[in-house]
Amino acid sequence: MGAGRLRRVMSLGLMTMVNSISVLLLQVLALVALMPADFGRFSAVYLMFGFGTSFLLSIVCEAWQRKKPHSDWDDYGSVLFWLSLAASVLAGSICLMVDSLRAVGVPAAIALLCAVYRTGARYYAVQQGQNRYVIYGDLGSVVVLAGAWVWVLSWAPDSARLNAVVWAWAVSSLVAGLASKWPTSIRVTVLSVWRAKHGREIRTLLTDSIILDASGIGVPYALIPTLSISGFGTYRALSNFSGPVKLVLFPMRPLFSTRSIHWFARSKVAGLACLAAVAIGAAGGGVLCLLQRSSLELGTLRSLAEFWPLVAVFVAATFLNGVYYLIGRAHFDQRTLLAGRIAATGLGIILPLTGALVGGLAGALIGTTVFTTVVAVMWMVFTMRVHARAERGDLDRSLT
Repeated sequence: MGAGRLRRVMSLGLMTMVNSISVLLLQVLALVALMPADFGRFSAVYLMFGFGTSFLLSIVCEAWQRKKPHSDWDDYGSVLFWLSLAASVLAGSICLMVDSLRAVGVPAAIALLCAVYRTGARYYAVQQGQNRYVIYGDLGSVVVLAGAWVWVLSWAPDSARLNAVVWAWAVSSLVAGLASKWPTSIRVTVLSVWRAKHGREIRTLLTDSIILDASGIGVPYALIPTLSISGFGTYRALSNFSGPVKLVLFPMRPLFSTRSIHWFARSKVAGLACLAAVAIGAAGGGVLCLLQRSSLELGTLRSLAEFWPLVAVFVAATFLNGVYYLIGRAHFDQRTLLAGRIAATGLGIILPLTGALVGGLAGALIGTTVFTTVVAVMWMVFTMRVHARAERGDLDRSLT
């Protein structure tokens, strides 16, 4: 490995680690500081960020990545600014309309504005190798959230912890956003220019994202009446506990397009991915098993520990699903990607909702675990099939 490539790999590893620590500090703080009902409210707000990020990736980041030559920062930064502002206004408005979320409306709006902008700016900086716009924002967020741990756990009363956690998220996102590359233009006219240039990519990715969000975001909201806000908090804790897996994969999204699908379809690579998934799942389940047998009271994490075998399977499947779904986002044609997403969304709606109706919280957790496992296998199979079709096409061309 050349010296330049080695430095880039080490730099990427450092940036990924710091970014993962930053997001983990927030999610774990919410898990251990908030009881299930308040964690359910926090999750309801945090899901809005997931929804905003989904649109961001489809409209801005991945649409830009897939279209070459790439648009410059003037256009990218302008579109990013307007989408971040829209996410902020929408989140703030929803919080003001819901009584139990009204108190966190202001910090939620600030968090959405800064966190969505930071996500898009960081994606651009990683792809362009502009490391100064990556590492300083991540470090700033880590410092703020480390201080928030002391503040929330030592001084904030139980009744004010939800507000304190959301404000910690808002301030850390603001610091990270200020350390990011700022937009050089915020002209509204760029939106039509962007749509004209990236419309095809946006339609493919956005359709996929909307179908994905129907299960990933729509279903959790639909479960609140069945599970209650407290049960919903424990249900969402399952996804948050698998956060480290998603955090490792998310900053590496720009790099999935640098390898061909043939590389990912190799049996050796697939085998290593499966082994890594098993190891990660076992580690996660083991931690919760130990917590269940201890006397520690760690907020919502304690209630999740009762389901540690399910959590182990879910974490392993989440890793495998994340790897091969991102491969699909980078390499599959529109028909294959949408077919997979429609199938996955159908399962993602039916299984958790049926589980919740039949078995309450435990049923919902079983349903979402089965769904994640089946879909992970499905994306792997799709990768192998796309690879096989491509090889057959290459062979046919060589014979003509």
